Amino acid sequence: MNKRGISPLIASVLLIAFAVTLFLIISTWTRTSILEPGLEKGGEKYAVGLDCLSTSVKIESACVDDRDSVTSLKLNVDNKGSTNIESLSIRVVGEEGELATIPYGPALAPIAPPGRIISFGDRQTLGDQGPIADLDRIEVFPYIKGGICQDNLVSIGLSRLEDDCPEDSP
Repeated sequence: MNKRGISPLIASVLLIAFAVTLFLIISTWTRTSILEPGLEKGGEKYAVGLDCLSTSVKIESACVDDRDSVTSLKLNVDNKGSTNIESLSIRVVGEEGELATIPYGPALAPIAPPGRIISFGDRQTLGDQGPIADLDRIEVFPYIKGGICQDNLVSIGLSRLEDDCPEDSP
């Protein structure tokens, strides 16, 4: 019986070629399915983070209807950064930690810098979330196109509240 198999050299070359082909298939799948979508999402988050760095709001003035039992407030809030602000989140915090959150979105379009976002004529009410007893502070968070900028919180304490809150004009 003179049966002969393939030579060890050809077997080694075929084995190496199979291993290289398998590696290329797996690496291509990994890049297109895992890495590229992850890099895109990371890039979007990075862009939002950069936009948040150039976002700045300032509470120019504020007043509440009653410091001991807040049910409504008036604010002058300005866009002082270089990014358009889509909306705001206003949080009223009491001394005991109770809080009420008021979402605020401009009626027409994002507010470009510099610009007044909320003016004193707009009374913000707490609705079902109020009243807040023993006011501690008022916080404002800006929202940009990519989401909320939590690190850009602006807060105003009792000492900066105005004493007289103008009545709404009829």
